[in-house]
Amino acid sequence: MAITKISFLAHYCVREIQEDYIVLTDGSSIPFPKEVTKAYDKEAVFVLGLGPCGKTVDKLDVMYLEHDIVIVQYHSDGTLKEFPYQRKDVLGRLTIEKSIYQ
Repeated sequence: MAITKISFLAHYCVREIQEDYIVLTDGSSIPFPKEVTKAYDKEAVFVLGLGPCGKTVDKLDVMYLEHDIVIVQYHSDGTLKEFPYQRKDVLGRLTIEKSIYQ
């Protein structure tokens, strides 16, 4: 049976550089860069067909490694893309839909 869709809730962390200010005793301020980490949860969905990168996904696969889960997309042009997720960043369950006709 061929996989037609893979979905799960994933935890993402993004580091951003924001400008902050140090206020001096005379009331003036000096700007300095400050690194801020933002975390959010978002559903990750992988399906067959035309993807956001413009390539057509012909086949999906999942590899379970010791610390990672890797989603593999095979494209109609003979290329593939791997999307590794650390197991700790996959929240809840992985939902895998399969077609009995393919």
